[in-house]
Amino acid sequence: MSAGRISGVLALLLLCGCGGGAAAGGEPATAEKADEPAETTTAEEPAPKSAAGGESPAPAESEEATVALEGKDLEAAMQALLSDQELLDKLHLKQPGRSPLKVSGEKLPAKLEVIAASHNVKVVPEPKSKKEAVLVFTKVERTGTQAKLYYRYDIEGLEGRATLNLKDGRWELSANRVFER
Repeated sequence: MSAGRISGVLALLLLCGCGGGAAAGGEPATAEKADEPAETTTAEEPAPKSAAGGESPAPAESEEATVALEGKDLEAAMQALLSDQELLDKLHLKQPGRSPLKVSGEKLPAKLEVIAASHNVKVVPEPKSKKEAVLVFTKVERTGTQAKLYYRYDIEGLEGRATLNLKDGRWELSANRVFER
């Protein structure tokens, strides 16, 4: 056997562990994992450190980390969502007590420069009752050039999920699914 092949086998043994159970990272070993091509190294390349060594391998280049959407990106993404006329119609902002639109969310800043139905939105604490007209953002995240905003509007029994894409420096709404509960 050549030195490169031996180091590849050793690296494979280090990555797989000694007998099944859980794969590196604590995930259960499955048939899908066994069908994936094994990663090998040559004698010139150092073998990756195993999870037992205290470090996990770096994520693949195609995997992008999900991070919080913040600052001007958050405002621009929310503005794109709140410019969706179909959503605004379902919020019934012309009814008494619903304009300006009140928004809430755990990670929202105290002030947002976002307009809905010709009025600046107002950031408020999370509502204590489902009878309050507050658009609550339950999750706001960004993965690369894509953002997802999850929200609910309890007074109308609505839940929604919006997907936005960053194109030429601007957030554009690509999908907005609104569900009635």
